Amino acid sequence: MNILFSPVGMTDPISNGRDGALIHICRSYDINKVYLYMSKETMEFHNNDNRYIYTLNKLSEKLGRNIEYEIIPRPELENVHIFDYFLPEFQQILADISAKHPNDTLYVNVSSGTPAMKSALQIMSVFRENEYIPIQVESPEKKSNPRVEDKKNYDAPTEWECNIDNTDYINRCTESGNINFAEEIKKKIIKGLVEKYDYIAAYNIAKDMALPQKIKKLLEGAKDRYFLEYQNANNIFKKYGYKILPVEKSDNSLVTEYLILTLLKAQKKEYSDFMRNLTPLFADLLERVLKDKCDFNLKDYTYTDKKGVEKWCQNKLETNAPDVNNEFNRSPEKEFTYGNIYSNHLITIINLRSDDIKLKKVCSELRDVEKEARNYAAHEMIPVTDEWIYKKTKKHVDGIKKLLLDLMAQTNIKPPHNYTRSYDKMNEIIFENM
Repeated sequence: MNILFSPVGMTDPISNGRDGALIHICRSYDINKVYLYMSKETMEFHNNDNRYIYTLNKLSEKLGRNIEYEIIPRPELENVHIFDYFLPEFQQILADISAKHPNDTLYVNVSSGTPAMKSALQIMSVFRENEYIPIQVESPEKKSNPRVEDKKNYDAPTEWECNIDNTDYINRCTESGNINFAEEIKKKIIKGLVEKYDYIAAYNIAKDMALPQKIKKLLEGAKDRYFLEYQNANNIFKKYGYKILPVEKSDNSLVTEYLILTLLKAQKKEYSDFMRNLTPLFADLLERVLKDKCDFNLKDYTYTDKKGVEKWCQNKLETNAPDVNNEFNRSPEKEFTYGNIYSNHLITIINLRSDDIKLKKVCSELRDVEKEARNYAAHEMIPVTDEWIYKKTKKHVDGIKKLLLDLMAQTNIKPPHNYTRSYDKMNEIIFENM
């Protein structure tokens, strides 16, 4: 069966010698049953002269098929211009109709009723695609319908006899352009997700849309960058003539991208991820500081075990860095076992070999943050907020971010000014192409 849900409007059932949208859809789509949604005004017309049911019955006779009907009365409905009312109202009605007709085709008339009614049905059709089919009916004049002078004194039999569509019928129905409408809405959703740096969701929506390949690839590149597959991302953007990495030198690009992503996590208030990122980032920056400022290349004093874990090499330390080896073994409280490498080991070397008071202070403060808060954030099921971090470390997130940038400044990496905005610049490129 073909089912039609239709608000009843001022041009129904017949207006200016032609079908209104309600009758025209029933004529054109082999409708078997129609649900008529009537406000206070159209209910009064119905009760006064039965114009809608009379015309439906005459159409049934002419077509030689029975068109059932059911009235959904809303005699109290006067504020027919309020859009917010109709969304939940129509959602419930259409859900009920679908439940009654699970195997039938449901059409909705988006050309009858008030602008609020038509808009609500059109938008619902976009977000519930394939559940029902929106039908638009073009006016015979291909413009707004001229106003009918007197809808109260309506002569249904005369209107039917004079209806030109009974003898000179041209189908004026079209299935509403939901695809274009839906695509525009999805584009806005994608832009909103990109603004929030949610590239995974943005790409997942875009990949099945009828968008230019260039936009899909740029979103794919943004997603890859967020996953630290920054070389893939860079290659995609370069293909279209854009540069997104503030530091392209291979030895420095990873730590720079990791720092930018860590700062972005803080900006998004994803504080658990921000704290988890601290340890590998802190360790990498410390290793670079050791090499650049303390004449200590970590790789020269370590080895990698069978499990791929980097560990201290006792022989290399004793032979080539006796000052460091002695410092590691100085503590009477805990024996140094030449095992895994930790940030406190690297800070010990910096304190031993550097005279830079500012550098030592930054390292010490970041180590305190890591020790006091990072492990809790990484391993405990707790809500991590800026306030929680401050209670643990006596530093707000912005203070920790500044410490990271200060430590980065102690390395040989010289990123361009304002490089931490590079994700925003990448977003601007995506927006330009949408």
